[in-house]
Amino acid sequence: MNSERSIISDLFFGLLRCTITCSSCKQASITYETFNSLTMSLPRFNPCSLNDCMEEKFVTGQKVSEWECPKCQIPRDATKKFDFVKLAPIVVIHLNRFAYGWMNGEWLEKRHTAVDFPLTGFNLKPYLMENTIMSNNIRNYNYSLYAISNHYGMDYGGHYTAFCKNPAQNTWYEYDDETVKEVSPSQVKFQINRSAYLLFYTSFPNTIM
Repeated sequence: MNSERSIISDLFFGLLRCTITCSSCKQASITYETFNSLTMSLPRFNPCSLNDCMEEKFVTGQKVSEWECPKCQIPRDATKKFDFVKLAPIVVIHLNRFAYGWMNGEWLEKRHTAVDFPLTGFNLKPYLMENTIMSNNIRNYNYSLYAISNHYGMDYGGHYTAFCKNPAQNTWYEYDDETVKEVSPSQVKFQINRSAYLLFYTSFPNTIM
């Protein structure tokens, strides 16, 4: 038995392929890295969807400046994109609402960007490397949301709440300090789309969650 394996690693850890391509010579540098969460950059003002964030990270790629191209031997503009090599049964999405930028005399700002995210049917199969799709242990690539961590306030302070789904009852609950109350799926999806900070998705069916 692999001594590095555990219930936590089996549930949360996947593998990514990172490809950085030079915009000048098209030289590509490929590395692999394990992950237990995915950080998504958010636009400063315009609303976006989680699928928009996934497309930028895994399809079109993100622009990189001053990348040391091994072929050109000088800093170049480049494009950085990812592919899933292995998916875990639980995928945690980190919506990066804290960014460095001059605003109100401060360098760190909180982004209240509205993000539309699916409650069910979050399909990750399009972002897998083609030759690894059949070799993954997971056969279900559609993920469902089961928990959210929300942050209210600014970068220098704030308040956290959580929404969690009871799979046995198929109901959602809001946890706010000592207060717990049932909420509707529409409240989960629309009421906190400017405050959602961590999204917890699972490929497990409700019957075994």
